[in-house]
Amino acid sequence: MEDKLVLYGLQMQVECGNVDYKKRPENKTGWFGSKGITVHQLEIDMFDAHFNNTDKTPLECKTEYIKEWSRIKCQYSKEMGTRFEEGDQVVNHEIGETGYVVECGPSVMMIMLGGQMTPVPRIVDNYEVADHRAKEPAFAEGQTVRVRNHGEDWLEAKVVSLKPLKCRPEDFQNEWTWDQVAPITEKPEAFKVRDEVKIISGMHEGKDGVIDRWSCAFGEWEVKLQDESTVLVEAHQLEKKRNLQAGDFVRLLEGEFRGAIAQTERWSEAWGEWEVRLPPPERKFCFVKRDDLEFVEKPAEEEMESTNETPQAAAKSRWSLFG
Repeated sequence: MEDKLVLYGLQMQVECGNVDYKKRPENKTGWFGSKGITVHQLEIDMFDAHFNNTDKTPLECKTEYIKEWSRIKCQYSKEMGTRFEEGDQVVNHEIGETGYVVECGPSVMMIMLGGQMTPVPRIVDNYEVADHRAKEPAFAEGQTVRVRNHGEDWLEAKVVSLKPLKCRPEDFQNEWTWDQVAPITEKPEAFKVRDEVKIISGMHEGKDGVIDRWSCAFGEWEVKLQDESTVLVEAHQLEKKRNLQAGDFVRLLEGEFRGAIAQTERWSEAWGEWEVRLPPPERKFCFVKRDDLEFVEKPAEEEMESTNETPQAAAKSRWSLFG
């Protein structure tokens, strides 16, 4: 519970900012026979976890959140139990829950559920090895598959490990377990979720956007435009643009460093943003929404000179000082 409170406090600081300590929940005694107010301890702990991050910037909280989550994940993966092996797919038939074992003790085990960022505790006696494992299609490392969690859209991904079965979609930093993994046997679609596209015909001709999801009701793609509005567009009205990749040069369109040239480090699926590095003298990194980045084929000579290096040295090193 303590680990979850730490992550909760960081997330609340990002979403809500500083909290007023005067609003801290507390037990109150009633006057003259009136009923008092009793506050659950968990509610107080959640407030304190948020307050402990007072004055931290969103960037500091996001960075600390990712490091803390990685620490928790490593901690849960140190030892193995004897009843289930690491990577076993287990199922609770009473509630219909399926997951992959990360750590197993005598009575409690940690399992990873589809779409979860951290393992969750479960009672060993309530689970058994899934009997449908042999019926699942065989996969190979490096194979291209499609994955999704219940209620979400399909994503194209690569198989990273087989035991447990983990896949990493394009632009994701880490591999994950998924509720559904299926081989791609049909002809791949021309477009997929998160593709950057240009509308080439129709009432929105000339506008740029990112594919959000496929609308089964209308048989069209939902495209999120740069002004945050979403429109329905037929596939033949779209033209795919180049998707960003780690190591690309980009121009920041909004924020404190607007107009600066930076380099993409990795995609953070936790925040839905790119982590980018700024060139010297700042040498900072920040999280930026995709809509606030513009791909730059090659930084202009005068922009590279602003890094206090010669254009030739900057081009040769690709701003290696970012690392």
